[in-house]
Formats: sequence, C-alpha cells, structure tokens
Amino acid sequence: MRLIEIRLLDGPNVYRLGPAVKVEVAVGRRRTWYGRRDPERHQLVRLGAPTRARDWPAEVANLRDWIQALRAATGEPRGGLAVHRSSDPGHWIVTWPWDADERARAIADGAVALAAALGACAAGFAAPPARILRAWAACSSVNVLIWLLRSSLRS
Repeated sequence: MRLIEIRLLDGPNVYRLGPAVKVEVAVGRRRTWYGRRDPERHQLVRLGAPTRARDWPAEVANLRDWIQALRAATGEPRGGLAVHRSSDPGHWIVTWPWDADERARAIADGAVALAAALGACAAGFAAPPARILRAWAACSSVNVLIWLLRSSLRS
C-alpha cells in the first residue's frame, strides 16, 4: 500500500456536504496509462459513491479499521466513514467528517503508518486494531511487541 495523499477538504466536496478528510492510497503494482483515454460505459467510476466492503482490498479494509479505531480512541463520532474508488486503477479513497483539523490530520497520519507497519504483521492473526490500541495504552511499547508476537503465535 502506497500513500498518495492526505487532504483536509473544507466545505462541500465530492464526498460529503461538509468538511471531510480524504486519504488516498494505491494498492497493487504501479501502473502506467494504457488503452483508451475515454472509458467504456461499464468502466465509469462514480467518484462520490461509497463501495461495498466486499469489494475492498485487504489493505484498504485494514486502513479503514485503523481509522475507525483511532477515531474511537480520540472520542470522535463513529459515523461518516466511507470508502470510495478513484478513477485511477488501484487507487482507493477513505473519507470521514472532521471537526478539529490537527486531530483529523493526526488520525490520518497515524492510521496510514499503523496500517503500513502492522498490516503485514497483523494479517497473520485476528486481533482487530481496537484491541491492539487497548493493549498499547495499557502497557509499554516493549510489552506491546511481546503481546503482538504472542497473538500471532496463537492463531
């Protein structure tokens, strides 16, 4: 997973009628443009339309879970989180509403970093991000690493 951009959108935009955080990531191999410049009707992407969870790659689902866990840990409301396709192949966009810009940016940065760092590691066991955060808050970073290793060995 590669980070394309994190942007705080003010006011009405393609994704929401109010301020929104936009995290765009690329999943899969890098691509260059090939084929026709104007897509066929079946290839059109509705930019503002959320996608179904079953259509998300595992990396995007993991990023969404981290965003949800960090938002809950900071006391932000749960609603409004959505995943969209980009018009670029392999690009995905996660959006949610924001009130405090510094907190929203910190959540986005943290979620991307945690999804990238723990994505491959966490794929080996079934500990959701919220459970990892609770363990992290309860003990030192060394104990968290031990807990992660034990969790991965149990599954």
